[in-house]
This record gives sequence, structure tokens and C-alpha cells, in this order.
Amino acid sequence: METRRVLIPIDNTETAAHVIKFASTILNKGDEIILFHVYSSIYDQSDSILTGKYQEAILALTDENQRVAQELLKKHIQSLLDMGYNARGIIQSGNIKELIDDTIQKEKIDLIVMGKRSGLNPVHRLLLGSVSSHVLNSCHVPVLIVP
Repeated sequence: METRRVLIPIDNTETAAHVIKFASTILNKGDEIILFHVYSSIYDQSDSILTGKYQEAILALTDENQRVAQELLKKHIQSLLDMGYNARGIIQSGNIKELIDDTIQKEKIDLIVMGKRSGLNPVHRLLLGSVSSHVLNSCHVPVLIVP
């Protein structure tokens, strides 16, 4: 049986835990599972001219987002390791759609298992698009969407 490199993009929702649990029922113990999380960096999105206490506050929020992301991945990775899977995580900050595309290429991903976000209303979905829709339409590897 050939080892697959499986990317599981996650966020800090119950959907992520559901996706990981589902993935554990269909993946082989020899597969390499890569949990992928993109956190919001307020500093990246703000005006770089900000100084003083505004800049300190923005950096503190970014640091907190990164800390939460690390704890999230640590928890889910440990859960997979406890089940006997080979798992690791990648944390990045930036545009999730671009970063997923880059990670698929860099990590030579064979399969993507991800959830679909049910919280987007039709207007948001039309204007912003969903990450799962983007992945389905842009990547060239099999994608499994878990409802």
C-alpha cells in the first residue's frame, strides 16, 4: 500500500474536529497527515504606518492568534498520533486560498480532506467564495469534502 500525503485544512470550529474524526476512519495508518491552519494576522491587514500603542496592540492580537493556532494544531495532531497516525502541522498567516495552493504544490499532496463551511450566506458565498469551492476548482488532486 502506497503512502499518501493528505492535507487537512482546519480552523477553530467543531467542523474541523468532525473532519479529522472522519478522515481517521478512511485513511491508512501509514498515510502522512498534514494539518494546515491559516490564522489571521491583523498586522498584515493593517496600515504599516501605525506606530506606538496601536502597533503594539495589533502585534499583541497577531501573537494571540498565532498562539491559539499552535494550541489548536497541537491538540489535533496529538489526537491523530494517539490513534497511531503519522501527523504534523503547518501554521501560516496570510491569504488562505493562496497558501493552500502553495502548500499543495510544496508538500506534494495526494489527497485533500476538508470540511465545508455552512456559515456563509448566499451573498457572502457569491462575493467571497468559500475555501472549499476554491480548492475544488483550482487544485489538481482529489478532494474529499466532509459535510
